Amino acid sequence: MAEEKMDFRAEDKEILVKIVKLAQAYQIKGAKGDWKEFLRVRDGKLGSSLNDPSKRSWDVLADFVKTFTAEEDVELVIRLLKWNKRSKSWQSRMKRVLDKASPKQELVLLTFQHPKFSKCYTFPSYQKGWLTTKLGKLPEASGAETMIAIDCEMVQCEDGTKEVVKVCVVNENLETLVDSLVKPSKHVVDYMTSITGVTSEDLDDVTCSLQDIQKTLKRLLKKETILVGHSLFNDLQALRVDHARVIDTAFIFRYLNKPTCYSPSLSKLCKVVLGCDLREEGKSHVCLDDAIAAMRLTLAKLELGVNDPIDMGESEVSEADLSKLYIHNIPGCISMEDLMNLFPKEYSVEIQEFSRIKNKSSTTFAIFKSSEDANGAFEILNGILEKDSYGHPQKRVWFHKRGSKKGANINVRVRKMNVVDEEAPTSQLHGCSIDPIVTRNTSSDISNNISKYDTEETFHKQKKTKYDKNTNQENMMQNVLEKECNGCIHLEEKERLKKELEQRNAEIKSLQRIVAALTRKHGL
Repeated sequence: MAEEKMDFRAEDKEILVKIVKLAQAYQIKGAKGDWKEFLRVRDGKLGSSLNDPSKRSWDVLADFVKTFTAEEDVELVIRLLKWNKRSKSWQSRMKRVLDKASPKQELVLLTFQHPKFSKCYTFPSYQKGWLTTKLGKLPEASGAETMIAIDCEMVQCEDGTKEVVKVCVVNENLETLVDSLVKPSKHVVDYMTSITGVTSEDLDDVTCSLQDIQKTLKRLLKKETILVGHSLFNDLQALRVDHARVIDTAFIFRYLNKPTCYSPSLSKLCKVVLGCDLREEGKSHVCLDDAIAAMRLTLAKLELGVNDPIDMGESEVSEADLSKLYIHNIPGCISMEDLMNLFPKEYSVEIQEFSRIKNKSSTTFAIFKSSEDANGAFEILNGILEKDSYGHPQKRVWFHKRGSKKGANINVRVRKMNVVDEEAPTSQLHGCSIDPIVTRNTSSDISNNISKYDTEETFHKQKKTKYDKNTNQENMMQNVLEKECNGCIHLEEKERLKKELEQRNAEIKSLQRIVAALTRKHGL
């Protein structure tokens, strides 16, 4: 039955490798056992390289996947194949549109070519509950494509996830198409009213659900419709909508003296490009205003030209932000007390509350009494100095379990809050609680920097029982896909460094030739 439904070809190897890695992670078994058992029966021997799915031919991978007999396993594979086919089809179309793109299509192309696109816009739309729009045919380069802009506000739920609480959509004439509150399906623990402007009382009589919003968007998102937004991937992830034709205003502008991966905040773009303030400092977001701002930025971009660079000026960082250190890539097994113990005990530090979600990393802030304390703590922090994707200095810091080297795999990244005009970490963007729940005074008795959790049982432990087909399996697959997509960014960085090295080698050779010529001339 599985073999009849699943049809594979050589070009499917990439997705087959991902499927098999997922099967390994959750010990999914087919009629011939799990991956290792399947290979043992087939080859009679195993090795570290032979066990690696990427080292195997596509037909061996396909033979294993075809042994899946459970209906939910087969259904997942089929959905993944459709998802992969759609993604490749869109990539192929975007390459073909290069020479005949309309101005609007060029902005879609600019979004697609951004170094962060693969990571940000790879959605788990193979999961149930997602709305995936059809690709359709690429329209002629007439510029007649329809554009609509969207913005969402989210609330924090009990399980650590976020759900949509408000959605606004406008057209190119800045006319409101959707302005609706949405009833979250989960228990809400933080309405983040200072950001969203929404309170629990506002939702008392609301009946609109996420599914209702998806139906509305399905009607609005025709095949040729272009969806506009700022950091739009966050909205699409929350809405569980996968639409191919997107313009992300965080991606389409080019900047003077900024790295290619730089993406400014919506407020900063409005001030520089449109010459107006999006909102007063400290005021909550107005969802409709943000949707309108994204559309106005897109229309301004069309008028200015696709490749005009923008001078964003120097960033001004407040003293309050300079007194913080941003902590990100926090594994689910790390507690607030663990983060507290990262810093030297002579510093008074507060750790803001953050959500701990299985298979998901988190972010938070370490808040010090002054910027001098924050800088001092960062300098003393025991870790490896590196740069983030924006080129900002940060440190990778490891946690060590007493008597075990395996704990060294657990690490977080810490960096200074030296930039505020990009889509950077702020308590508003990440929904951190204003009131930290863990505080250390200078005189407090703090234990040494040794984590007290059992690493093997919390972080590296794999699930031994049957995976949850509706949650755990899909979360792990998304992690696998994200790791693959992160490679796109690493490859681009590698190519850039390679070119720089080649250029420097050429300069060295040129200088060597000059020295040799001077040596011959003067008879040295």
